[in-house]
Amino acid sequence: MRLITLLCLLFVGSIQAQIPNHNITPVGNLPYSIILNDIWGYVDSSGTEYALVGDLDGLSIVSLADPANPVEISYINANSSIWRDVKTYGSRAYAVTEGGGGILIVDLSDLPNSVSHHFHTNFPAYSAHNLWIDEQGYLYLAGDSGSGSPAYYDLNPDPDTPTYMGHVFPFYYSHDVYVRNDTLWSANVYDGFFTVFDMSNKSSPQLLATQRTSRDFAHNVWLSEDGQTLFTTDEKAGAWIDAYDVSDLSDIKRIDRWRTPNPGVVPHNVHVHNNYLVVSYYTDGLIILDASRPNNLVEVARYDTYPLVPNSELDGAWGAYPFLPSGHILVSDRQTGLHVLNPNYVRACWLEGIVTDSITGAPLHNTSVSITGNVPSTNSDITGAYKTGTVVPGTYQVTFSKLGYISKTITTTLQNGQLTLENVELALTPRVTLNLKVEDKKSGHPIPNSIVEVRGLNVDTIYTGFTDANGDFQQALLQSDYELWVGHWGHQTQRDSLSIHSNTSTTIQLNKGYKDEFELDLGWALSGSVTNGNWTRQELYSVPGLFFPLLNVDSDDLGNKCITTGHYPSDTLLSSIVWMDSGTTIFNSPLMDLSTATDPYLNFQYYFYSLFQSAGTLEVYVSNGIDTVQVMNHSSNINPATWTASPDIYLKNHVSLTNTMEVIFKAYNSTPSTNSLVRIWVDDFMVVDSAGNHIAIQQVEIPQTIASTVPNPFQENVVLTYDQVKLPAALEVINSLGQIIEQQTIEQPKGRLVLGQAWETGIYFIRIGDQTLKVVKH
Repeated sequence: MRLITLLCLLFVGSIQAQIPNHNITPVGNLPYSIILNDIWGYVDSSGTEYALVGDLDGLSIVSLADPANPVEISYINANSSIWRDVKTYGSRAYAVTEGGGGILIVDLSDLPNSVSHHFHTNFPAYSAHNLWIDEQGYLYLAGDSGSGSPAYYDLNPDPDTPTYMGHVFPFYYSHDVYVRNDTLWSANVYDGFFTVFDMSNKSSPQLLATQRTSRDFAHNVWLSEDGQTLFTTDEKAGAWIDAYDVSDLSDIKRIDRWRTPNPGVVPHNVHVHNNYLVVSYYTDGLIILDASRPNNLVEVARYDTYPLVPNSELDGAWGAYPFLPSGHILVSDRQTGLHVLNPNYVRACWLEGIVTDSITGAPLHNTSVSITGNVPSTNSDITGAYKTGTVVPGTYQVTFSKLGYISKTITTTLQNGQLTLENVELALTPRVTLNLKVEDKKSGHPIPNSIVEVRGLNVDTIYTGFTDANGDFQQALLQSDYELWVGHWGHQTQRDSLSIHSNTSTTIQLNKGYKDEFELDLGWALSGSVTNGNWTRQELYSVPGLFFPLLNVDSDDLGNKCITTGHYPSDTLLSSIVWMDSGTTIFNSPLMDLSTATDPYLNFQYYFYSLFQSAGTLEVYVSNGIDTVQVMNHSSNINPATWTASPDIYLKNHVSLTNTMEVIFKAYNSTPSTNSLVRIWVDDFMVVDSAGNHIAIQQVEIPQTIASTVPNPFQENVVLTYDQVKLPAALEVINSLGQIIEQQTIEQPKGRLVLGQAWETGIYFIRIGDQTLKVVKH
């Protein structure tokens, strides 16, 4: 709790972009001096409409006889709660709250003259979070104070005395329910899914289906008018409105999801009216989506009831009621009161199609589709299909762009209520070839199995591969500027800049030496007993200094990566705090040949951090293949303000020098908890001689893998034959974009594999043992 409290102190509300209101006209507003919650509507026998407004301390009944001037005509005090939900059945209103007091039942039959009310408490649940009343007169409570699972009551014998019928089972905490035709849909917010129950036999409800929602926080559910689609909200910042095809409960599919373009806004409740979704969207107010094509949800109207700087992400519109005969929508804004709004329901202009490769006809996944104007861009799916739209008809420019392809812009005309289909073919961007040779700077000999990373500076891509037996690396690239990284254990990593606009050949010469800035994976081995907090190679992130220091990258470091225990996820501050489990995490260097070294010293930089008390330890060991000895131990709870350089560790003082030397970093946490938060960072590993120069010595001789492929080029499959593979080993297949498309474990040092059946035409690199083979599929 101490950590959670400190985190809350860090929260600062942010100003959101003002998206223009459209297709909704304000009619009336009734401010309140108290925080509001949910809302419902009612029509009396004379046709006068009313708003039933929940607030912190009770239920407000507001006459809309003049909708431009809403007037509160009655107020009913009830137990205080920020949650209050209200529904109507016949001439009765029913309200529940987590503040207790039972079910508030209000007789509305004498409006506008008077109302009467009482609290029904003779039932198992003394409080509840939400409620629903179906067309048959059954009242369902969600989140009751009993099991939390939906409880249900019969209103038919006496609407003023609900008769308890039972609970659905299995028990999940239900946050909201929707019931129609004896089918109950329950949003189980803390479990992250919705459940579906058959309620036709009230004595024995049957669970029909369970489905997770996109953010695992199912807040409310509402069924389409044809019963084929279920719409859900997840009450999380930046979450979506989900649309699920529920026509087959044995195979529920999410068919679309939509969220407001404003980042970090929280959706609250979704309702369905005439195939429109009417959504209360907290600080974005009221948003209406056209759901007549439920697989392509399009915003058609918006009105911001909260045009203020939010104090929290849960300020603003709580509920929206769109079912009044007048067509007015009622919105309860927590801070700005009751809003009476007049919507202009307009059908969307839909644009859909498929994006394919102009030569092969293959679908192109993740193609960006952008329409001129204020239409959010979208991306094609795995089948190449895209779906988008707008509410404003007209002629538009639509641009299709994908990395590695020439962008294309088309002109199309969109009309309300009509679907426009535009299938588009994209042509590959011309490629140029990088031919790279990696050599030892002193001897000029090629360096096989060097790792090469080509990182785009203007294109968002990284190509990764390895040099072959001749030290050669070849890669087809887009014409652009790149950062070239080349590394090999026993040599110093090198970084260069390349501007590649034609076929390019270049040679990289590496200095010998055992030095690792951890920018590339040079083959360290991970082991240990922890689940959280394993050593990992990662970039340094700026993290609030309350929990972790603001680390700066060493100016002498080539990159900004290091090894660290744990990780820094980028989604939320809370999840960035990761502490080690009880146990150890161990990182072993590859072998080093120091048998001919004169005066070798081990050096590195480290940052040790523990919160409140010291429970962790950083231990460093040196092994010569026979003896393993500890050369450093750090467990101080004094957290330095900067990186600390290790002492000069003179290796001859600890072990005799051999050709199988290795260094071992071991992190340990004895009592993991919020009060013993431990993180360790290590960087700038090197072995130097007495003059400060890097050790220039030969690599450890490792048996070289023998591998060959036939036929090459090939059309259907290629046969890989291999021998002398040092185990454990893995086979990796890398395509021309540097992506690993196939992996498998090699269990025998000698064998034969048939590969390539499912590969597309192109260039591939097969990595096995210390060999990388290039093959071409026609």
